Amino acid sequence: MKILLVQLESSFPHAKFLQKKLSEEFGMETMVHPGIVKIPNGFFNLRKHKWDAEKIISMLREHFSNTREGKFLVLGLCLEDIFADSLNFVYGLGEKNGNFGVVSGFRLNPTFYNESFDLRLFETRALKESTHEIGHMLNLDHCKNKRCVMSFSPNIIFVDRKEEKFCQKCKYLL
Repeated sequence: MKILLVQLESSFPHAKFLQKKLSEEFGMETMVHPGIVKIPNGFFNLRKHKWDAEKIISMLREHFSNTREGKFLVLGLCLEDIFADSLNFVYGLGEKNGNFGVVSGFRLNPTFYNESFDLRLFETRALKESTHEIGHMLNLDHCKNKRCVMSFSPNIIFVDRKEEKFCQKCKYLL
């Protein structure tokens, strides 16, 4: 199995960093799709002023349907604000035991919280959330261990306090 990172709407400036780190973490060949895939305007929810993560995943499934036979895990990367279901926002969304997911850097950027940009912090957050969504694609649930990368993050404090790696229990389940 391989991981395919797909830049959505615009270039995701840290895709190469994620490519290297995800390859190391999962021991899978990881590549960045060479093009930019546009998100259809109809996926924008005017009431929430955010993009629908579930529709984005459906689009990825349609666009990369030839990868569905388990050969690739496809992770969309965007800088747009996204939501799912009844949640006002999500950092990402991954299909449980599926092949498709999406991660947004919008709320992972320290500037969203009126802090100065910190490259290392942004990349660490993006890596945690990408690892988390790929964990879901590999059939992992949320973990009760707050330090585990699979713990649920209702806000950025939870993202920052968890580690970049799986706990022993989740690592065993992989």
